[in-house]
Amino acid sequence: MLGGAIKEAGVLALLNRYYHRHTGIAPLGPDFSVRSAPRTQDALLALAMDHFDPEQMPTIVGVGDTVTSPIDWLEGQPVARRGGSDHNFLQLVQAIGYQYRRENRVVYVDSSQGELSNRKAVLLGFANHQPVLISDPGDERDLDDPLHLDGVLAGGYQQYCEILVAAALDR
Repeated sequence: MLGGAIKEAGVLALLNRYYHRHTGIAPLGPDFSVRSAPRTQDALLALAMDHFDPEQMPTIVGVGDTVTSPIDWLEGQPVARRGGSDHNFLQLVQAIGYQYRRENRVVYVDSSQGELSNRKAVLLGFANHQPVLISDPGDERDLDDPLHLDGVLAGGYQQYCEILVAAALDR
């Protein structure tokens, strides 16, 4: 998304541009930089809440393909190692939606489809001739992961591109 910057801060940078385009005012200032943005999820959310007008907040769809949450054992206790470069960015999109009462969506693209050893492939089944998600990329033992996926594109980037093209043509 943005080279050399954290993706979460990029969400605020894009929102700052969006507000400027629609209202004429950049709530975080015209020189807001992701490099000087806060580094924690809570601080980024607080910055958004303090500066972005709820009436102007758009619905956001976050899409990512690197979301993990393997469980490791540390001193006999399970510890979730949540990560992947998209996990926190998608979690922030979700949190902004909750705070602003918007129906933001987070979508996972299974781009590796099980080919990479550090990513768990999604598992689909079928019910009534419709695909049903059986297993997502997270560890099923990580019950406290705040990130909840709204959709999974098991067909990888090809399926994602098809959806974007169809949406552009419909527009």
